[in-house]
Amino acid sequence: MSKVLRLTVLMVLLLPALASAGCGDDDEPSGESVDASKAIEASPEVTKQLDELEAAARKETGPIQYYFILGEEANRDLFNAFTERYPFVEFEVSGGDPFQLLEKVVSENKTGRPVADILQGGPLEDQVLNTDNDIGMAFEPAGEAEADDRVQVEGNVIVSDYFTFHTVYNTNEVSEEEAPTSLEDLTKPEWRGRFGIDLEQIDWFAGELGHYGEDEGLSLMQRLGENEPVIFAGAEGYEQVAAGALPVAVNLFSAAVVPYFEQGAPIAFAKLDHIIAQPDMYFGIKSSDVPNKVKLFLAWLFTEEAQQILSQSSFKNPTLSGVEPPPHLEGVCEDPCELFVETSEVFGDFDKRVEQFRSVFTR
Repeated sequence: MSKVLRLTVLMVLLLPALASAGCGDDDEPSGESVDASKAIEASPEVTKQLDELEAAARKETGPIQYYFILGEEANRDLFNAFTERYPFVEFEVSGGDPFQLLEKVVSENKTGRPVADILQGGPLEDQVLNTDNDIGMAFEPAGEAEADDRVQVEGNVIVSDYFTFHTVYNTNEVSEEEAPTSLEDLTKPEWRGRFGIDLEQIDWFAGELGHYGEDEGLSLMQRLGENEPVIFAGAEGYEQVAAGALPVAVNLFSAAVVPYFEQGAPIAFAKLDHIIAQPDMYFGIKSSDVPNKVKLFLAWLFTEEAQQILSQSSFKNPTLSGVEPPPHLEGVCEDPCELFVETSEVFGDFDKRVEQFRSVFTR
């Protein structure tokens, strides 16, 4: 598979997050603003670590060089809140081509001229930065001890929030009783041609293979593919489900679904026995010139203040208990539903997964 194809797939994979987290006027913060004064006071351990890191960070000069495919706008509310609390910290954000960002970080470190301090990404970045090149920063935020351990990832990576993928149906076209309760349901004749699959959500596909096992998962996907699903790309399918032109879609991205609920679209989540979750991964780079500023930001992500912003402004699932979930996403995976976490180990080889996905769902 060509690098261009891999890049195209990955870029569009992340576009729903940009649409929900970075839409609107460039001068306006995205999403709902969060009153930081309402944040619950941090534990003594978290407060102590933050105070110590702040003292050390004040001695460092230079901004945090932050690499993120979606750029500054997608994290604007988060950055604004952090720099309001720690005004001596500045961010310089580089966005764009994910492969170029990764290659830049690796090249910087191999040549001894590091620039990046933080890179935000997912399983692919974890594979390249940590497994392949060992350039991730080792750091344990005190708040991690209070975080949901189901979505925590071992190694030199920080997970303060996560995304989920959902089967969504139009309530004008499908009743709650008719709604599918498993992916297996959608292989039945009555659903032929009446459900959609987003061809760009490779993380969902890899997660399902991890959940079911490679052989069983591929068999299920092939049967779904044989039942004539409507194949779409990103926002196109969301609009079709909201309008009723497509009764069901099986792999919609949580942060991108919320705005449709907010707009009053007649949609609902199907109640399946499991949901695929993708950790949102933050990588400190161990060659950073401002390591204490990096650690201060990563530790702050586990405060109630940051978690509320991630949840209510960016529509990401918080990892701290007691923090209100994103609107409309509360209770979508309660017992007996399993939250299956898709990590770099689960994901496997990127090129292989892309080839499998496209071979099953394109004719």
